[in-house]
Amino acid sequence: MTVIAFLFFIAVVIAVGVSYYSKYSKRRKSKPRAKSDTSQRPTGQPVERERPITPESLKIKADIDALIERIGINEKIDDLPIIELLVDDKIKEAAQIIAKHLRLPGLSISLEYKTEAEGKEIATIPISPDLPMYGSSRLDNYPITINLYPGHDSNPSRLIYVLAHELSHIVLASIRFVDKSKEVHERQTDLAVLLLGFATSFKFGRDDTQGTAGYLPEDDFNYAYKIYEEILDSKRSARSKAIKHARYLYDGAVSVIKTIIMFDQRLDVLKSHPETRLADKDAQAVGLLFQLVVPADEVSSLSNLLSTFEKQLKLVEKSVFYGGNSDKEIKLLDKMANELWMTANKKTSQVPSDEEIELLKKYTDKWVEK
Repeated sequence: MTVIAFLFFIAVVIAVGVSYYSKYSKRRKSKPRAKSDTSQRPTGQPVERERPITPESLKIKADIDALIERIGINEKIDDLPIIELLVDDKIKEAAQIIAKHLRLPGLSISLEYKTEAEGKEIATIPISPDLPMYGSSRLDNYPITINLYPGHDSNPSRLIYVLAHELSHIVLASIRFVDKSKEVHERQTDLAVLLLGFATSFKFGRDDTQGTAGYLPEDDFNYAYKIYEEILDSKRSARSKAIKHARYLYDGAVSVIKTIIMFDQRLDVLKSHPETRLADKDAQAVGLLFQLVVPADEVSSLSNLLSTFEKQLKLVEKSVFYGGNSDKEIKLLDKMANELWMTANKKTSQVPSDEEIELLKKYTDKWVEK
């Protein structure tokens, strides 16, 4: 009886366990546990919220659009070389580099150190009413004085912003973009600093022991900075696509044109060495190669077309500026790429075969530099 009772007890335990497991499994299937989503975990960074549209944000966007229309937009400047100059107290040299990035390369800049502050200003720049237009050759060696007041050198990033801000006054005055309201004009000048590439120095030089630099409140600055980066990404993407398309057309054309140029040059080499002895089996074939000669003016035109395109491609690839002349350079690159491709297409029938090229090389390699 003891054994039977024990077996009965075991059977009851198993039955209860199976019943529980069945209910538990159904519960899991009907209410699956949410998967862990690490993207929802706090990272220590504040969540960026979309700024609501306000009259102030509309003004900032309108000012940015108007400025880009007039002065374009720059990639972010590498400010490390400027910081190194400032650390060595070479403020004038730093100001000259900043002016170059603002596309004011010819200014003759002098500094005047003031011993007493004028209100809250830490720098000012007097502007003459006869200031030449932006981009004019009359700006070369044009004298500009930057007045620096106590506290201007509290930290390098801040000083870069200060110098860029003062020189941006020259930019806006030279394009006749000066609002009657000082407050509005100072805000627009700050936006010019941002758009012309000094975003990093502005961002990290805003706050220090001297307080907050600039005329944009924090929310307005962050909003303007966000717009700057979005526009920059868009411009960068458009330029990248243009370069990719131009390279695609170039790659399709370059082998045709270079082969024609190379073949013509080899024929010239062979003609300049009449003493060359040809094998009997090659004599007739070599003679037929001269029927493939492309007129000299056509070869010169092809060579110029190729080198001009390559220079234009390098110019566009190296540019850190978008807008104005930069956009024209991109359109010119596209036009040149299409012309190159169409020219190569027309010349396809004049491309010698691999066998003809090898035959010509056989008798000219010894005179041609590798």
